[in-house]
Amino acid sequence: MNEKSRGVTASFILSAALLAPLSVILAAPSAARASTAEKPKVIRWIVAHDRGSSFFDQLLDTYAQKLEKKSGGALKVEFIASKAPDTQLDAAAYQQVLNGGADMSQLSAARAGVPIFDAPFVFRNYDHAEAVFNGPVGKKLLNGVSESSQGRLKGYAFTYSGGYRILVGSKPLNRLSDLKGLKVRRETASAAFLGELGAKRVDVGPEVRERPIAAVLSGALDLEETEVNRLALVQRDHPELVKGISYANLTRHRMYVTSILANEKFLAGLTAEQRRLLGEWVEELATDERKLSVDLEGRNLKALTASGLHLIELPKSERANFMDAAKAFIKKSPELEASVREIQAVPDTRLASQ
Repeated sequence: MNEKSRGVTASFILSAALLAPLSVILAAPSAARASTAEKPKVIRWIVAHDRGSSFFDQLLDTYAQKLEKKSGGALKVEFIASKAPDTQLDAAAYQQVLNGGADMSQLSAARAGVPIFDAPFVFRNYDHAEAVFNGPVGKKLLNGVSESSQGRLKGYAFTYSGGYRILVGSKPLNRLSDLKGLKVRRETASAAFLGELGAKRVDVGPEVRERPIAAVLSGALDLEETEVNRLALVQRDHPELVKGISYANLTRHRMYVTSILANEKFLAGLTAEQRRLLGEWVEELATDERKLSVDLEGRNLKALTASGLHLIELPKSERANFMDAAKAFIKKSPELEASVREIQAVPDTRLASQ
């Protein structure tokens, strides 16, 4: 029975028989409104950061169930696959959340308005990154998500699903000078820095799934920037491409950082308690994702070594030279240098899983 028919019936009873107390009659529409209010608030999460890993898929699904349970069914996460091409996943997801076509997403921090993490050697190690993300400097950087979107988006947390970036390919790097003349992909965030160190930047097209690894196999590239976890996935799904990879140079020169963000108008429609629960949930999810990334990196390094891949660690003196070169590169931008200095002043905090 709809509200209109319920009202007609109530009027007839009151005028004709007066068989029901007025309070009972007037309570019926209120009950209908209460029932409507109990419907879960669906959070439309556009998936831009698909790692092709069942471990991360399971983590997201588990956390979606946790939020629904923790909120008593009031909040429900719905993951939506992106229809954008690979090269536009981050940009498309950002626009969808910005315009209200989706409520939340996880995408590159640079695309979310915080490009500082694309600079080389911003973090000393994972412990340092953890301390930055969880401290006042991290909160300050998260404000960049709001500022760059004119207050339309809220940055909730930073995370890294792949871990540190390394250089893999057919050439070993035992010293900084070994980079001279080696072909690297122009489209990476590190290309300008590597170019200053003598690498030759070439065009092989944007990073679309396995294309860069295929370019190494063909000889179009000597080195490609990737993460240990991503390389392990390529080996699993396309072992024929990894034949061109003889060396994994563990430079750890950059970390691919992502940001979890939400539409502010959507958040305004939640209760204060729901916003609190959502904030806690995102922080826990980001922390566990970072722990999972580090754990998988350790396991995948062992598996890659067992497969015959040569892992190259730069000697301490050469790593120091690499970091000095990064400082000189960053110094060319006073604003960038000031931000990096602020980050590097933060002391380390160990991850709970370490």
